[in-house]
Amino acid sequence: MIATQDSTLLLRRYACDGSEDAFAELVSRHLDLVYSAAARCCYGDEALAGEVAQRVFVDLARKFRPEGRGTISAAEGVRSVPAWLHRHTCFVAASAIRSESRRRLREMHAMELQPQVETNDWSRVAPVLEEALSELADPDRDAVVLRFFEDEPYARIGSALEC
Repeated sequence: MIATQDSTLLLRRYACDGSEDAFAELVSRHLDLVYSAAARCCYGDEALAGEVAQRVFVDLARKFRPEGRGTISAAEGVRSVPAWLHRHTCFVAASAIRSESRRRLREMHAMELQPQVETNDWSRVAPVLEEALSELADPDRDAVVLRFFEDEPYARIGSALEC
């Protein structure tokens, strides 16, 4: 409870006085919470989780920007900074996932509109191949990589994977 109160006081210091030190301390205290929630919401996509975490703290800075002394700050209504950060992280992550899905859909549609090219065109095959490989379980991916990328014989693959 004390840490929550301290975070709330830090947020109020930032909102009322424009204390950059208070804001930096908020980020330092809650970066792990925000990033881990973003990573879970983004299904482990680290790059997207990093973008979401950055957006959450930008939004925090904007929403609670210093308003000058004597004014009622938006920070007055915040009872728990970690709870606000978590809820906002989930919201930002959901929005980012929707945007990413729409982008992928547009790309797929654009690919369908392009004239068909030879099936051995690596510029088209490579992204699909990498996505398929990333969905394999670790042992299966290891076997495929050793066989088809490293050109290892089956006996060496079996001994490397202990099977």
